Amino acid sequence: MKLSPSLIISWVIAIVLTLTLFNQSKWNSRDVLKHDMYVYYSYLPATFIYNDLTFEFIHDLPPDDKREIWTLNAPNGNKVQKMTMGMAMMYAPFFGMAHLTAHLMDDVPADGYSWVYHLFMALSALIFALAAIFIQRKLLLKYFDEKTVSFTLLGIALGTNYYYYTTSEGPMSHIYNFFLISLFVWQVIKWLEGFHWKNAIWVGLSFGLIVLIRPINAIVILIPLFYGVRSFAEFVLRIKDVFSHYYQVLLMLTLIGLVIFPQLWYWHMNTGDWIYYSYNDEGFFFNDPRILEGLFSFRKGWLIYAPVMLFSIIGLFLLWIRSKASKFKIAILLYFIAHIYIIYSWWCWWYGGSFGSRPMIDATAILSIPLAAFIATSFNWKFTSWVSRILIIGFVGLNLFQSMQYRRGIIHWDSMTKDSYFLVFGQSNYPEGYSESLKTPDYDAAKKGLRNE
Repeated sequence: MKLSPSLIISWVIAIVLTLTLFNQSKWNSRDVLKHDMYVYYSYLPATFIYNDLTFEFIHDLPPDDKREIWTLNAPNGNKVQKMTMGMAMMYAPFFGMAHLTAHLMDDVPADGYSWVYHLFMALSALIFALAAIFIQRKLLLKYFDEKTVSFTLLGIALGTNYYYYTTSEGPMSHIYNFFLISLFVWQVIKWLEGFHWKNAIWVGLSFGLIVLIRPINAIVILIPLFYGVRSFAEFVLRIKDVFSHYYQVLLMLTLIGLVIFPQLWYWHMNTGDWIYYSYNDEGFFFNDPRILEGLFSFRKGWLIYAPVMLFSIIGLFLLWIRSKASKFKIAILLYFIAHIYIIYSWWCWWYGGSFGSRPMIDATAILSIPLAAFIATSFNWKFTSWVSRILIIGFVGLNLFQSMQYRRGIIHWDSMTKDSYFLVFGQSNYPEGYSESLKTPDYDAAKKGLRNE
């Protein structure tokens, strides 16, 4: 059987991600779950091991585990988790396998926090990352040729921080969001083409999880609303067409509700309110979005640390001209504008300690389409074809090297400047004057909406 180029590339990506993950073996030092990931995960041991969703059990945990679970005090005095439980739902099958494994091993505590749980959480991120790549392959092949899809997958998986957030901080939410959004878009297209019940089920389940994990990602609803729409009249027809299948729409809404309800019940049980804002003094400043900084700053600029995605922005315009994927042109443009406006209106637009602009990983599940549109167009001429191939491969190499730099702390987690970026560019060790070139952001000022550069 002859393997297609895009399938070969998909397996190459799978091998690279797997080898990188196992080369680090972070579970041996119990270093897979940390920071936000510990909070996402904490619902599982609380529910299935300690039977205590008030989280009083954390006082009995070893200090290293206890300090990572950031509970907040609700107005009624009860403890409440800052993050929602969507990620815990994604982790759950792997948590179950880890718990069973711990019971089968004599020297491993089945306490939810021993190394075997870290191992299975790392594996969960890898599995969802690989599944997402194969879904993306099927989605892109619907509109583009094998060669275009191969380079698009390569650019996404190894040319952006998708690689780092699969192999080094996998249990963060972004790879799972990439998977769910890829699944949602693929199933939405299939549903709109045939209105089958099976696709409706997947649309409802995936959208419910997308919203529960990261509520602002609800804007993916723009894709089914505007896919294939070229005018207001066609938009009205789309709405009528969708709601003519109202039984399936009701099924989707029911599934979304079933996914979200456990979170509402948890809030009501612990706070007395069905909907509770658990981020306290953290919020959005929609009157002062930091879009330019989010895209181009040396601290965390999306296009500075994932320059291959500049091609996706060019591809947004190419979708309007000649791409086979032109059905997406309005939907993706509206989605992109809404996404960057919302995420860069967040008080901490650089999103704390991170490699590059991590919330843009979520959007890459959709921006892969204009990226492919650019690559397909560049392949129409011999010169631009070779230039784009060389650039994509070069950006892949740059990203792999900078991911190594970030793991070693050579690229700082939140304090990079233009000077420090060029000081460490291409360096595998700290250059002279590096520490003096850094600039620590003022988190307190940022929470108040004050510019702190």
